[in-house]
Amino acid sequence: MSFLLLVFILSACNDSPYLYKGESEHSEGELRYIILSDERGEYKLTIKYKGNPEGLKNVLDYSFSFETSQFAGGGTRAFDENEDIPNPRVFRDSGSLDNSLHLLKDEKIDVTVKWGEQIEAFTLTTNKE
Repeated sequence: MSFLLLVFILSACNDSPYLYKGESEHSEGELRYIILSDERGEYKLTIKYKGNPEGLKNVLDYSFSFETSQFAGGGTRAFDENEDIPNPRVFRDSGSLDNSLHLLKDEKIDVTVKWGEQIEAFTLTTNKE
């Protein structure tokens, strides 16, 4: 019983989850990071295109990348010429981190978004939930 109480108290001391947010003229991003243990964490990144939908009308691919002090990631979504871009225009990436690659609470995450000939960059910063 006392072991379970100790585990509960230690898990309550965890500062996780962190929520990092930022935006640019046409995009807004959010990265949610959860520390699962000393050796494992998970992130979920959401990028939303908030510009005029007509701005994506003839776009055949939309890509994003992000970089932290510990790791980098990103993705590309290709569209067929006859395919409508989904509405809402939300693009996601997620993953697990091992080997103590935890994000810091005050981390600044650089994000770059590309669509057609357009490129935007912005920074995600944290607010503890």
